[in-house]
Amino acid sequence: VFSEGFTGDYMLEEFRSILSLPPNNCDLPRAILGFCFWSDATQATQFGHSYLWPGYAMFVNQSVRERCSPTSGACHHFAHFPTIPNSFHKEYFARTGRAPSSRLLSHLKSITMHAAWDTLLNSDFMEGYKNGFPMRCGDGFER
Repeated sequence: VFSEGFTGDYMLEEFRSILSLPPNNCDLPRAILGFCFWSDATQATQFGHSYLWPGYAMFVNQSVRERCSPTSGACHHFAHFPTIPNSFHKEYFARTGRAPSSRLLSHLKSITMHAAWDTLLNSDFMEGYKNGFPMRCGDGFER
């Protein structure tokens, strides 16, 4: 049986856990903001080999029907992840006499993606993730 993300066991369990936290000198109601992230390389031009790697996010707290509607504005573009530049391929070939292997390129893409996420999940983000932050919600109330 499939349901909304905000009714999933993991969300309900986390919500119960934040309600049981000790008081923190904040009188605002506590809530969880769930995110889902995705990214996929996109060819930037009709001709040539220019690629972008955009990152997108959606709020799990919003219903699937709304999130998946193309006109809802529920999909949020938040980053362009770096790609391995063509100059790397040329330099690698110049130094080794062969093209970089798909295994090496896969490894470099993984390292690059992890470095980008390390930048995104900085200390300010992690502080908010661990201890929460006040936010004005769509209904006008601050939580």
